[in-house]
Amino acid sequence: MPTNANGTRWDGKRERFYEAWYGIFTRPETREAWWIRYTLTNPLSVDDGMGAGLWFNYVNLAEPRRSVALIKHFPASAFTGEPISIAGAALSGGGMAGAFEEAGRSVAWNLRYAPSPATHYFFPEWLRRATQSISSVTMPNPLVVASGDVTIDGQKTTLDGVRGHTCHHWGKRRAKAWRWAHCNDFREDKSAIVEVLYPTLPPLPRPTFVNLYIGGEHIFVGGFTGGETTRNGRSWRYVGQGRAARVTVTFTAPEKSILRLGYVSPDGNRSNVFSSLLSEC
Repeated sequence: MPTNANGTRWDGKRERFYEAWYGIFTRPETREAWWIRYTLTNPLSVDDGMGAGLWFNYVNLAEPRRSVALIKHFPASAFTGEPISIAGAALSGGGMAGAFEEAGRSVAWNLRYAPSPATHYFFPEWLRRATQSISSVTMPNPLVVASGDVTIDGQKTTLDGVRGHTCHHWGKRRAKAWRWAHCNDFREDKSAIVEVLYPTLPPLPRPTFVNLYIGGEHIFVGGFTGGETTRNGRSWRYVGQGRAARVTVTFTAPEKSILRLGYVSPDGNRSNVFSSLLSEC
């Protein structure tokens, strides 16, 4: 098993397996966000939707017509694990660069950032050990400041100092469902990070994991007890209660910020992901 948080987990043999690496970068002052994703799904399969893939998603709330959501599929042979690359699109601990064409559109990206000093883990070590044979997730870079450029249909946009994060998850089966939220751009404290995960893990009760990094301190609250999650329209409220702290987090997502994307899970079922890249926290 790689010790590198970004290291490839697929061993080249398992037929039912998924793995994904992605970065999300936001520029709130212009109401823009980018989500770039590298994927593997059942790499040994030749069925539709299986193999390797690249996702490029762009949200522009000021000019919604400019938003883009593209997925490009490739055979597994397009993937190399060390260093990570799909059809020439490269990913490392300090950046990502690539390009592809799909549905008459062309996109490219070249982003660089200094890696975060520490990896973020969504839930306690005992639960990671218990679930790692099925699936696992980690965040190699919970907070980065990226520079570079992205290009859509030949129009290049220079990015300088945009905030973001990168994530890596893998396994033979995805959770049945989950809600996830992340924020690392607070006006009051630019070093603060909040991370919420609300997965469905049958037959276990549904937990709420709330992580808060603030003032150099890491506060973890919630779990299978002491957590609460509610929804009101486009707002989600998460509460984590611990022995020493209670953390309440509310996210509100504008309707036009939500992307709906379809993908095929390792079991062959088609699923949907609904993602808002520009929410208020």
